[in-house]
Amino acid sequence: MKQLTKEEGLNVLKAWTALEVLSPQSFTKIESLAGGDPLLVVFLDKGLLPWQKNKKEIKPKIRLFYQIIIGTINLEKAFQALINKYGENGVEETISIQGEAIMGLVTVDHDGYLIKDSGSVSISSFAWGVPQALDDTLENLSNWSAVESDMLRKFYSTLLEKDETGKILPLTKSALDNAYHCLIESLKIPEYLTINKKFAIKKYEPLSSNEPPQPLLLNSFYLGDLARAKSLIAQDQASENLQRYLGMKSPSARHNILNDDNVLENIIAPKNIFPSRWPGPGRQPLVLLQQAAVNVSMSELKNDGILAINGPPGTGKTTLLRDIIAGIITKRAKALSEFDDPATAFTDVYYKIRAGKGFLRLHKLDDKLKGFEVVIASSNNKAVENISIELPNLKSIASDADELRYFSTLSDQLIGGPTWGLIAAVLGNSANRNRFRQKFWWDGDFGLSTYLARAAGIPQLIDIKDLEPVTQNL
Repeated sequence: MKQLTKEEGLNVLKAWTALEVLSPQSFTKIESLAGGDPLLVVFLDKGLLPWQKNKKEIKPKIRLFYQIIIGTINLEKAFQALINKYGENGVEETISIQGEAIMGLVTVDHDGYLIKDSGSVSISSFAWGVPQALDDTLENLSNWSAVESDMLRKFYSTLLEKDETGKILPLTKSALDNAYHCLIESLKIPEYLTINKKFAIKKYEPLSSNEPPQPLLLNSFYLGDLARAKSLIAQDQASENLQRYLGMKSPSARHNILNDDNVLENIIAPKNIFPSRWPGPGRQPLVLLQQAAVNVSMSELKNDGILAINGPPGTGKTTLLRDIIAGIITKRAKALSEFDDPATAFTDVYYKIRAGKGFLRLHKLDDKLKGFEVVIASSNNKAVENISIELPNLKSIASDADELRYFSTLSDQLIGGPTWGLIAAVLGNSANRNRFRQKFWWDGDFGLSTYLARAAGIPQLIDIKDLEPVTQNL
């Protein structure tokens, strides 16, 4: 296999970026942007804006935000225009893509003020990329990250209105109209492709959370990483893994283990089998190639490297992933066992943060206990969520593993069902992260803060109130 040059590697990333720029996040029904709940959709084309009304929606212990959609693109017309431009001559093609893509997004609080956050405004890469493609400047598509920040600043300034004293005002309808026309001008998108829609999705966040809601996804979430990868390669700072992934660095050797028995025998030799396994239902052993994949991952990826494991659904990829996780947990347990006193695993960094009426002192974790983390990521959010729920599920371990319990009372609350232990959690978006933080740490009945305080000798008082009055005959 040919090894790519630096320039060829950059070209791969540029082409990939162009494809991602022209891959919009679409919707067919407005309520789908609100998780299917039409009550969370607010139309802004008639009457007063929600924050201009005398009676505002306020819920106890909940913060309300509005994510405002400013303009959409008709995807059928947009893709048909691209096909007409680049389709094969003499071949008539039609497009079956339906729905719309958001052009611009702005987030305001319940009083209509722009939130003070870098994610308060977003612009669609697709809305910018289509005019570039229609104007015969396909090479510009890889420059999205370079032009995005300037467009966002201009978009934000168009939305910002101040009174004569310089005080920032809540968002108005005139500002929304100006913002729409600003997008049309900045993006240079033909108006026949656009729809002048203005509506908002209500988002609720816990009062205890300092984070604004995660913005609706307008663009591919690979774009930022692709821009960073291009920068690293251009500056000759790319990691070996990135170079391997792009084909700029070839493996030292290649083996077809299906045809080379000697290599396969060495991989599955007893010395290469890790001394721990996931106690799955029935305690069934891995099949030959599953065990080979586990052995290679545990032996060859100690410091860096990439291992691709391919297989159609139902062939046991998640099963072997669990054995890899079991191996990592065993390594961590071995590292933990080297500390005679658990307190020596932490170093005081002499830094405090306020927590309510008191302070929390921060400590640094010993380097020996780092590097055992596992991140499960995918372009399919549901697939990641399923694995994160499946790992701690009680059905994921053998029925005779009664002794295997690890903070299961807390993990039951996090997962919402019977679990064996606190090993994984569904994170990702801000709603999931907030829920995890509240349940994992602050929950008065199950949270870890209550458990650790009690373990430290601090009495924990829980006020239990009768749901019904108790009467007694004397």
